[in-house]
Amino acid sequence: MDIKKSLLIIVILITLVGCNNKANNIPYVKDGGKEETTTSDDKLDEQLEEQPPQQLNDGIKYVNDLIGFSLVLPNSWEECYTIFEQEDGRYVNILFIGTSNLGKGPEGNGLYMFSIIREDVISDVWDSVKEIGKFKGQNYYYATGTDFSIGGLKDHEDKSVNNDFKKAMSMLEDVPKILETIKAID
Repeated sequence: MDIKKSLLIIVILITLVGCNNKANNIPYVKDGGKEETTTSDDKLDEQLEEQPPQQLNDGIKYVNDLIGFSLVLPNSWEECYTIFEQEDGRYVNILFIGTSNLGKGPEGNGLYMFSIIREDVISDVWDSVKEIGKFKGQNYYYATGTDFSIGGLKDHEDKSVNNDFKKAMSMLEDVPKILETIKAID
């Protein structure tokens, strides 16, 4: 089996398997400290519009000691994501976790959003590859997969699925700000 096929199989397996993050009844809307698991489309729209621009220096800090970097996620991501770390440091996948069954992904582990990949992993299975830095002597890149699993949530008859789509799209808008927070660590 050639390397491209192997990498494609790995990406597919990661998308399907991922990591677990409270697979059942994950809240993603907070109203005055109260966690809610369902909202109407109008209420979610209002919440997304009311959110001030995030200062990511005081968000959720993620540190990867193996690769040697840190990044900051907006506080609005709390309870709506999981991170899958490849044990050998080749990549890290960030996955969206919604409240609907579809929003939780095929295995309940999330839907793929983006990756941070080592230079030797770059191949045809990645889109939007952008260098982000050198950590522990290795070049790393931001990348997205060639499929868009979150797109399967769009225009669904179930309102909770539509809410998941809106939340995921809002989170994807944060990605450029997140990339600006990436720092090498010792």
